[in-house]
Amino acid sequence: MKNSKKKPRKNANKRKDTTPVDEDVASRQKETIQLLHEYNDLKDATQIVLGALATMKGVPVRSLHASYNLPIDE
Repeated sequence: MKNSKKKPRKNANKRKDTTPVDEDVASRQKETIQLLHEYNDLKDATQIVLGALATMKGVPVRSLHASYNLPIDE
């Protein structure tokens, strides 16, 4: 006769118990992502303003970057 006892399967999708350290890392990652979104939103708004200013002055945006000591490649 076969042994009718089955071994329990390991569930790959089962959530592991989280430790305070894991929660702290997740919290810092979430904060970093939030700050990156805020940075990108501010950068986009700045580019819109610089584009409008360049249009009004009739100069390329690149020249405004140089005038205001702004990085060109960021």
